[in-house]
Amino acid sequence: MRETWADGDTVIARFDGDCVLTNGGGHYQNTYVSIFNFDGEGRIREYWEYFDPILAGVNFGLAEVRYLDTPERDPELSTIVDVPLVRWNPRSGTLRHLRSSDRHRDRD
Repeated sequence: MRETWADGDTVIARFDGDCVLTNGGGHYQNTYVSIFNFDGEGRIREYWEYFDPILAGVNFGLAEVRYLDTPERDPELSTIVDVPLVRWNPRSGTLRHLRSSDRHRDRD
């Protein structure tokens, strides 16, 4: 745990994750920022997690990073990475995939 901040029913934590991947997949390290909102009984009501998705994608074999040899951007070599967002519902214990249009929608 690197840092925590608290204000009312909200806690923000910055921490590092470090694990060994199975099947000889190597080592995965990333830094996370998580936002926790608690209800009146101290249970997690809402949880948001932010991390470097490119680092995760590369380590889990889902993406690759290539650097261009020329200063101009070559569209043939460019890749757009669309990282799915999910929202965890602690009441039901389910994850819901969010569409891009849901990212700025009011919370339910």
